[in-house]
Amino acid sequence: MSDSSLHSAADTSERRRTSSRNHLRAITSERRRVTLSVLADASTPIDARTVARRVADREETGGVTTDRIEETHVSLHHIHLPALADVGLAAYDAERGIVDDAVEDVESLPV
Repeated sequence: MSDSSLHSAADTSERRRTSSRNHLRAITSERRRVTLSVLADASTPIDARTVARRVADREETGGVTTDRIEETHVSLHHIHLPALADVGLAAYDAERGIVDDAVEDVESLPV
């Protein structure tokens, strides 16, 4: 095996490890895991406010207030959806407020 082949294999291995670490970091948040579950249950891209309502419903055992839904939406918009999109776990169009599950098959994740 040539030096360039060894470097290429090492680079590929390092990219996989980095990708796996990024995916693991992205799913350490309970809210992100709930969000991924909501997106997996949706059959089409959905409005971010609908995602927020569904996430809030799953996080709360009692009734969910509009303030709670708004707080959830703000945190999804500013923190969680961009983080999931950055690692390719969700597709988020912040301008249109549309979210989609970017993972066709959970088994294909490099984790």
